Amino acid sequence: MLKGYKVDESNGIPIWIQLKSRISYLIQTGFFSPGDRLPTVRELAIDQKVNYNTISKVYLSLERDGLIESKRGRGTFVSENADAKISSEDITYLCAISDELVRKALTLGMSYDELAKVLKRSFDTISEFL
Repeated sequence: MLKGYKVDESNGIPIWIQLKSRISYLIQTGFFSPGDRLPTVRELAIDQKVNYNTISKVYLSLERDGLIESKRGRGTFVSENADAKISSEDITYLCAISDELVRKALTLGMSYDELAKVLKRSFDTISEFL
């Protein structure tokens, strides 16, 4: 449902922020287009093996951000006016991931230039599939 994505319970980032960031990313990159129907709260909770209330929190937050809209009795859809701005929660999430990456790279004795090469390779590889 979320393009093979699974939450990482070990990284210290709240599950709802991970899921919100992923759905926001998929909307902003065009995987989900305006008008697309999203999985129901129940479907996504089962798929991600998380509490129903966690998904409700994600959807409410995305709705407040203007990325999705709920239509009673019909489902949840990507907003026709989905704004491509990056939320502060997304920035927080990316900072936490990058901090962990830098810590690991320094532990391995990598230099800034070596880490930059690794990131560029990953970026180039992954962006081919999006």
